[in-house]
Amino acid sequence: MKKIGQFAARVAEFMDYRWQLGYKMHHVKGDLRNLADFMDREAPEQPLTYAWIVRWREANPHRSPRCVYSLKSFVSWLSLRDPKTAVSEAWFHRDKSPRPTPYIYETGEILSLMASVEKLGNHGGKIRLHTYGALLGLLASTGLRIGEALALDDDDIDWKAGVLRVRESKGVPLRMVPLHESTTEALRRYAKLRDSDRPVSGAKAFFIGSHGRRLFYETFHPVFRTLADVAGVPFRPHPQVPRIHDLRHTFATRHLLRIRHEGGDMHCAVADLSVYLGHKRIENTYWYLTGIPELMALCGERFRTYVEARRREGRP
Repeated sequence: MKKIGQFAARVAEFMDYRWQLGYKMHHVKGDLRNLADFMDREAPEQPLTYAWIVRWREANPHRSPRCVYSLKSFVSWLSLRDPKTAVSEAWFHRDKSPRPTPYIYETGEILSLMASVEKLGNHGGKIRLHTYGALLGLLASTGLRIGEALALDDDDIDWKAGVLRVRESKGVPLRMVPLHESTTEALRRYAKLRDSDRPVSGAKAFFIGSHGRRLFYETFHPVFRTLADVAGVPFRPHPQVPRIHDLRHTFATRHLLRIRHEGGDMHCAVADLSVYLGHKRIENTYWYLTGIPELMALCGERFRTYVEARRREGRP
């Protein structure tokens, strides 16, 4: 039996620790194992340093440039177990790409996206059109991640309560997502149409493709780009190409705008939104909020009210 290297053992211990916390590690396990093989081969029993990470990166030019950032949580963990580890966490943020400017959809643009499904043609059968329309509507009305929506099974929908069960997403084992009555009814119609036209019986996936099995992101993404082009989105100049994930940004931003118009408590609204979106930390929710003109106008009005109140009390 091949003896496992010291660094590989550390990586295995770290991955087991993260798995127990609920992290899937799909996107980092390849990088970590590759780094372990490199260190045990080139620097056996030596501590991890910045210089060794650079040499590992140079030895693997085919790996994504962002692979270095996948090591951040491992380095933090390793530093507590091996004080000789000489890699600063600040280094991981040195050249990190800035947050891309999200595209906040107008209501009319979302409706146009959904309407453009009818213009795709009947290639793959009508089930394809039904699926894309229902999927876009669900993403827009709930702010679900595209991966969460595509992973839904038939039994993840409680039709009576109007609630979705989202399982094992971003370290959250299970969360319940209440649906608006109109969303529940639209999903019910889709399920009925899907079952009457399903080419494969016994499939448990809720959203299916023309083959009758679960629809995958790799299939949906190019279709989404086609739908956006057919719908003429964006209707206005914007530096970024609209993405599927921007529907989640749009949901979060416009939800707060609606709460403000209704006179609700904005602080409570952000906390509630964080739970609804499945965030473990509230700062992740602020990542999704974008200063659209309507929201910034409300912020300005709120600040003006605050300043006037202080002046009336004789405070600077």
